[in-house]
Amino acid sequence: MIKNRVDEGSRNNAVFQAAVFLKRYSPEEWKNRLQEFNALALTTPLAHKELRQITGSVNRRDYNYKCREE
Repeated sequence: MIKNRVDEGSRNNAVFQAAVFLKRYSPEEWKNRLQEFNALALTTPLAHKELRQITGSVNRRDYNYKCREE
């Protein structure tokens, strides 16, 4: 259960970080899990086009976490 949802100003970064984590954690299912995250963890989910852009970017390369970014 998600206690605190992500607001408008942080959605893209939150989805990107979730994608990086999910790709490592669940390589076979990360795209489906990311769609669930988008639907459940954001106050207003990203549009399909934005989610597709982030998915494509993360799919093309292995990113590291941005731990120090606020």
